[in-house]
Amino acid sequence: MAAVWSRRDRILGCLATDRRLLLSSFCLVSAIRLGLWLLPVHTVGHVLGWFVPSVPGNVLDPSVPGRVARAVARASRVVPDATCLTQALAAQMLIERHGITTRLHIGVVRDSGHAVRAHAWVESRGVTVIGGAMSGEWSPLLTVEGARTWLTRTRRPS
Repeated sequence: MAAVWSRRDRILGCLATDRRLLLSSFCLVSAIRLGLWLLPVHTVGHVLGWFVPSVPGNVLDPSVPGRVARAVARASRVVPDATCLTQALAAQMLIERHGITTRLHIGVVRDSGHAVRAHAWVESRGVTVIGGAMSGEWSPLLTVEGARTWLTRTRRPS
């Protein structure tokens, strides 16, 4: 009987953790979306960099990037115009708040109609965590090694 209670407590504990992660994702995706409507991406990234620890912690749970990606994707369904950039910035910050390093990429590709499309995605530990569904040969525009890098990135002249 004790094993049943232990399993139930573990399941409820995981659900509570994921509920908190989903709520954090929703708040963060909403704030980033609003920020990107009002400010340039480097300014939004700079502000997000303030909220990431300067030294990565020791993470014992390798499921964090996947759980963050699922939470950000779910939250993005209810936030208007939550683009791949919005999702990538949110995922980068949440993953790094858990002490895991990330790399955010922004790239462009020319489609068959010769229009240029941009896309953002996040990698962690060599695996694409969010934004990996786009196909094509992407030309890199920007790579940000960790969310705190936004703090040291200088603004490009206009």
